[in-house]
Amino acid sequence: MKLGQKSISCFLVVCLFMSNMIYCTPRTVYATESVADSVTLEDVLAGVADLSQLTETTTRAIAATPLLENGIYYLNNKHCGDYLRISSSSPTASSGRLSSLGTSIQWQITNVNNKITIQPQNDTSKYLAVPTSSTSISDVQLVTVNGSTIPTECLWNVSVGEGGCLLQNAFNSRYLYTYGTSGTNLFTSDSLGASGTSTYKSRVWRICSLSYISGKELNQSSDFETLVLSIGGTGSPSMSKSPSNAIWATASDFNYSRQVTSHVTESNGVFSGNTSGVTTIIATHKVTDLQFVFSVVVGSRPTYTVRNYIDLGYQVRFGGSTGPETYNSVVVNKLEQFFALNTTTQFTSHTSSADTCKINQFGGVTNNNLTATCPHSVGHLTTTALRDGMGNGTNTNSRVLWTGHILPGNPSSGSNSGRHSVVITPRITTTGNNYTNKSDSEIRKESIYTLMHELSHQLDALDHYCYGRDPNTGVCINPDCDTCQGGMTVARNCMMTYRYDIEEKSESTLYCSSCLADINNHLSGHHQ
Repeated sequence: MKLGQKSISCFLVVCLFMSNMIYCTPRTVYATESVADSVTLEDVLAGVADLSQLTETTTRAIAATPLLENGIYYLNNKHCGDYLRISSSSPTASSGRLSSLGTSIQWQITNVNNKITIQPQNDTSKYLAVPTSSTSISDVQLVTVNGSTIPTECLWNVSVGEGGCLLQNAFNSRYLYTYGTSGTNLFTSDSLGASGTSTYKSRVWRICSLSYISGKELNQSSDFETLVLSIGGTGSPSMSKSPSNAIWATASDFNYSRQVTSHVTESNGVFSGNTSGVTTIIATHKVTDLQFVFSVVVGSRPTYTVRNYIDLGYQVRFGGSTGPETYNSVVVNKLEQFFALNTTTQFTSHTSSADTCKINQFGGVTNNNLTATCPHSVGHLTTTALRDGMGNGTNTNSRVLWTGHILPGNPSSGSNSGRHSVVITPRITTTGNNYTNKSDSEIRKESIYTLMHELSHQLDALDHYCYGRDPNTGVCINPDCDTCQGGMTVARNCMMTYRYDIEEKSESTLYCSSCLADINNHLSGHHQ
């Protein structure tokens, strides 16, 4: 409802300037028709608007009415993003998606003599209350009321706070709060704390009806933009919210995990640039627990070039060269998101050593000779020969060869960090003894994964899985194997361990923290 259509009883400070002194007197002020039309009472109670946004040219006092109408509400804590929740017949605070939490976070609010009662929607025989015992003064509990009289310990005063509402128990005048820690996490306190502090915010509850938040819950399609800072500069990341009107999704509604801590510091969603470099950030939404990935750059964004060579064999097998362009587009967007990479992609139709071998034998490259061996020399059909044909890259310029030929032994795709080059073979995108192409969707999925995995090697990420043991020494061939060399029971959950569907896998789990740090350090060292 519009604030101009319903009064709000709240305490504002009227400051009277007299001589060189300021006299502040608390005064009850009622909003009138003159407030901004875009601001509603529910906006204020839900913490998405505040009283400072009201424009009052003329004030007239009208009879006070309850802030909250009788109905079912969500109560969300401003500090930690947790909902007031009933769990195992006890009051607690939890974050999560509305669809998962269900009725456990829905509360029936009823006005009783200018105060309210708060009852769990899935068990309205109980009331949110404080103990009457002085030994458990800070506790909160659910109690069953016998008879028609509501005890004082079950009654709460509700008032407008900074960014929502304050709930103060009528029995002991203590404020309801939570810091969102695990276990027992709901308490009361006799003090509010200083304005703007985490102590104060932990006492503020954003209260809204079920219909108010419907369609406004943040979802996984939201996206953070890369944040670029100067040394000594500060800023908050911009976010394209989905839906665009999502509530409780400002910069301070997230917790931020940094993979490299030296370049930036963060406080309440504001980042400060300390030293030049790249830092990958995992942002966890306090309310829904959804995670998002973005990067912060102090200084200039690193530049990177991926030059793709597409041989005749690839074009024959896969019907042209448009595939690599699509796959590069997906991977480049991910690398920009994770590492702020300003990537240029180039595509060249290339005659590889394998192409030349088939041309010399058969006069051209066709589907029928893509599996043919070389009668001249085994070396003509090796990944080394293919690399020699396209040349080496640099720290900031990787060369990628896409081939459609089945080489002797059908080797896997591979990265050579010393030569800054990648060879992508059809091993994973074909099947059977005849090396038949897989479906278009499988080719897309496997090609995108292979390109991103191998380019991650170019940026210093290491494989975590076991290559097998040397038959002579019994030692794992991969010196960086998590299980053989690292002593772990299982390899890390990371795209450098497992083949993921890059377009479907949760972004926050594509890389482990070690790989993120390795790539951040590589970019900070070679791309300044």
